[in-house]
Amino acid sequence: TFVEVPADAIDMVESGGPFEDAVRIDDFLDSGKRSLGSSSAVSPCTEYRLIEMAIAFDNTFCANFENDSVAANDKVVQIIEAASLVFQQPGICTKVGISFVEGYCDDDSDPYAKILQKNTKNCNDDTRK
Repeated sequence: TFVEVPADAIDMVESGGPFEDAVRIDDFLDSGKRSLGSSSAVSPCTEYRLIEMAIAFDNTFCANFENDSVAANDKVVQIIEAASLVFQQPGICTKVGISFVEGYCDDDSDPYAKILQKNTKNCNDDTRK
C-alpha cells in the first residue's frame, strides 16, 4: 500500500504555505553564509531556512512495524523531526521538512523489492571479478 503523509505532519513556513520559502540543498551549501566549524560566538536563530526531503521506503522498512503503514509513516516523520532538530542550532538555522513520502508495505506492490533482490544477488555473486 502507498503511504500518505498527513497534512499536519508537514512543517509549514510562516508565509502560510507548505515549503513556500524552501531552500534547495545546493543553495544551502553554496551560500557561504554558514560556518559550521567557526570558533566565534554564534547568534541565536531569528529565521530558518528549510530543506525539503523526499523519502522513499520499501517493504523491508515497513516489516519493522509489522507491515503497518501508519506506524512506518509515523517513524519516517519522527526521523525527519529528529534531523530537523539537529539543524535548528544557532549558526545553522535550518529546518528539515517532508515534501513527499513514498512507502510500500506489500511485497507484491513494492517496485523496490525486485531491484533490491537483484542487487543482493549480484553482490553475492563470486563469479564477478
